Amino acid sequence: DTSAVWDVRPMQGGGTGARSHTDKEFTMHTDCCFEECPPRYMALFCQNADKMGGGLSKFIDCRALVEQLLPSTLLQLQADFEFRVPQEFFKGQKTITGPILTSQTGLWRYRGETVLREKCTKQQLQALDELDEGTKLLELEREVLVLDVLVPGQLPPAVHACCQ
Repeated sequence: DTSAVWDVRPMQGGGTGARSHTDKEFTMHTDCCFEECPPRYMALFCQNADKMGGGLSKFIDCRALVEQLLPSTLLQLQADFEFRVPQEFFKGQKTITGPILTSQTGLWRYRGETVLREKCTKQQLQALDELDEGTKLLELEREVLVLDVLVPGQLPPAVHACCQ
């Protein structure tokens, strides 16, 4: 499937099994982190409002996240990590390998539950813990842009980018 559009909506029986096809809350993540070459930009568009009042979107300024992390952590995040490709996004590879933070462009790829932590070094695990704490801290400090529930036909005023 080469579609550039992904439906985010609860489906009967969980649909594909994707988190975005349930009414469960997402943790902070970058979209498509398990792609060989993750997209640089993501856009949101609301076709139908959530009948249950859900649909809040949160964005972190990755520059603020970088300021929260130790230099040694940033260096560890530039090493290769192995990501599990969720079944709903399977395209022939069960895992993908790549850095969480690219050293040349400063782009991020991260979705905590897809990182194969059992294949990480002790230092990488510590870096992941610090990364998770950093995103939580930014949320607590309200350093997160929260988009209200979108209405049909609305394109939000922000674009989700894999930060530079």
